[in-house]
Amino acid sequence: MPYLELKDIFVQRKGEIHLDHVNLSIKKGEYIALLGPTNSGKTSLLNVIAGLKKVDSGEIFFENKNITFMPPEDRMVGYVFEDYNLFPHLTVLENLLFGVKVRAGNIEQATKEALELLRMMHLEGREDAYPNELSGGMQQRVSIARAAVAQAKILLLDEPYRALDAKIREQMRREMRQIVKALGLTCIHATHELEEAMIVADKIVVMNEGRIEQVATPEELFNNPKNYYVATSIAENNEIYIGSNKNKEFLPGLTLENLLEKTNQKISVKEELVALIRYSDIDIMEIVEQSMLYTQKPDMFQKIEQQKNKESIILKGKVVNTRLLGEYVRFGVKLTSEPSTTLYSKHLLNLAMQNYKEYEGKEVQIRIPYSSIKIFKK
Repeated sequence: MPYLELKDIFVQRKGEIHLDHVNLSIKKGEYIALLGPTNSGKTSLLNVIAGLKKVDSGEIFFENKNITFMPPEDRMVGYVFEDYNLFPHLTVLENLLFGVKVRAGNIEQATKEALELLRMMHLEGREDAYPNELSGGMQQRVSIARAAVAQAKILLLDEPYRALDAKIREQMRREMRQIVKALGLTCIHATHELEEAMIVADKIVVMNEGRIEQVATPEELFNNPKNYYVATSIAENNEIYIGSNKNKEFLPGLTLENLLEKTNQKISVKEELVALIRYSDIDIMEIVEQSMLYTQKPDMFQKIEQQKNKESIILKGKVVNTRLLGEYVRFGVKLTSEPSTTLYSKHLLNLAMQNYKEYEGKEVQIRIPYSSIKIFKK
């Protein structure tokens, strides 16, 4: 049975739809990431759960109890905003105990819990510090501890690391999941960054214009995007127009009908279709052959490569440009046979590729696994 369930939630303000018939079930202890750009509905969904935004229709259930019209203070929800919302005139410990005092709770017991939480979050000895004496990462941990001490059962995080610098943000991503799991909280974390969602979440909810496009584990989402929007949101793709003619070649020697036979995909050809191929799924054979695995274990490597070749289409082209992208190098390869197009391939920078610029103007072969060619309605 779901711990938290949203049924057909619809929210509209001044003619603008904020949430468009959203349905979502969350289990106790799950860490959920809401992924989407600005105005996709992430914050609206958090506000509805917290009771800060009223619904026009639909229902919200928590522990099988209808809380749709319950006031925010009775929902057992802790909301951590981007700017932390700590009281600047209160110490760390006083911030943690504020909610307990408002509810006239057991201060002695809450103080013990608060000190233990500060220890867990590597903030022991800082209980008498004021917020302006703490780093951004420390303030974020205090705001989460405050929600836990206030006995929140659901933790809502709205773009929690946007204000942090890159180093602290990376550290907090690693620590956050561990902290939430250790506290036994159910967490819903809104972010626009795919990497962040992949690191922290048990499941990712992809949102677009107030709708949920897909709910899946990080692995399921990456390997099996449900539609064009999701696929283009989670990876860089080569996009090739197919149209509705299943017998027309969209890559040299490959028609839609051939591809469907090789991959057992079932797709209606009545609508305009596109093929998406991730940059990272295209191998430049000359680069693959220079890898450490090839030089150290050529026999095993060749067997693996022969099997891959059987399950792929191999095309000829010329490298027309290269670009260093941090740990990766992106290659633009223009196909030499019709239909001619430029496809982009992304390879991890390694010792064999230190002189990647030398590939510019070079004739190469590229390999595309049939299973990596995804067909979608645009």
